Formats: sequence, structure tokens, C-alpha cells
Amino acid sequence: MKVKGIVLRSKNLGDRLRYVSLYTDRLGRVNLVFKLDNSQFPLKYEPFSVSEFELLQKEDRWELKGAKLIEENFPKTFDELIYRSKISKLIYPYELQPSKKLFNLIRTYLRLNNYFELSYVAFLSKFLYIEGIFPRLFSCVRCGSKGISGFSFEEGGVVCENCKREGEIDWNRLSSLQLREITKGAISEIKKKKFNQLNRIKYALEKHAQYRLNK
Repeated sequence: MKVKGIVLRSKNLGDRLRYVSLYTDRLGRVNLVFKLDNSQFPLKYEPFSVSEFELLQKEDRWELKGAKLIEENFPKTFDELIYRSKISKLIYPYELQPSKKLFNLIRTYLRLNNYFELSYVAFLSKFLYIEGIFPRLFSCVRCGSKGISGFSFEEGGVVCENCKREGEIDWNRLSSLQLREITKGAISEIKKKKFNQLNRIKYALEKHAQYRLNK
């Protein structure tokens, strides 16, 4: 079987033995351990690269038969490394189901080389939307009122002043409006705008993602 895969993690295990973890368009998460031939071009197995992998199923595991590099996303700056690592670290721990939308989202955002904070928040919000765990933004998740005073990770969305509990972060309607705009907009459009709630939004989405994906 041939699949397109994005390398999320790659590790040398010694004696030319290599471990790679992929997110693929047809199989979701796939982990491989294989011998690296000296004649092979290693960039196709490096983190953030997109390659075509030929796999053979052996009982409950996949065996690598070959691979061909499609595109490399090797970081050219430290900021690029940090940004791409955040995306990889977000995806890597979870056994996500195959999704061409998610595959294309990861591939698109790994290519970006500027506006890193905004790009990461945009990726995170779109990822949550694709996975069906996007937070509720415009009415209290506990009582349904339109007032917005906080954000509850436990309940998965905004809460009003009456329902807000100790430890839940402050949130307001502007935060919800900016998050909606970031989620719906193309990166080419939203990077032209200023989002003064970005740090609050990033913190809330990261905590929300951790809570929802670890349930």
C-alpha cells in the first residue's frame, strides 16, 4: 500500500535502526521501525518532511518497503523549528483517525515561515474544528445565557459570570469573535489583521485540546 505521510517524529535507535512516527492520509498514525540503508536519502525520514511511503501489513504492524520524498520542511531558522515542533508535538501523542482534511491542514501549516504565533493558533483552532471538539463560544455551556465571563476546559466552552467557577480563565465576547475569525479565515487574510486576544486564545485552546484529547 502506498500512502502519503508527514513525519512527526524521527529517532535513531542505533546500528542504522530508525524509528519514525507518521500521520498518513489513509491510515492515520503509523509508527515504523526499520533499517536505514546507507544509500537512502535520509531527509525523507526527517521531522516535518512529506513523503510517499510503501507499506506492507504484517499482522498488527506495518513494514516499510520504500519511501520517496515529496517535500522537505527542514527548518532554516530557530523560530521555524519551534513553530513546526509545536504542530508535531500537538499531533504526535494521539491515535488520530485518518482524515484528508487534517493531513492537508498539517501539510499546509508546516510550510509556513512567518507569523508563527498567529499561524500556530490558526492551526490549533482549525485542528479542533476538524476533530469535532471545537469549544462553544457564544453562550454559556452551563446555563445557555449569552453573557460571557470565563472559559471552562471541563465543560468545553464559555461560561457566564453566574456560572464561572474558581480556576476558570477570564474570557469575553471579543475573545470569542477573534477566535471565530481566526478559525474561519485563510492565513493569507488573517495575518493582515491584529488580534489583541491572541495570547489568551492560545492558552485556552491548548488547555482545551489537552483536556478533550486525553479524555
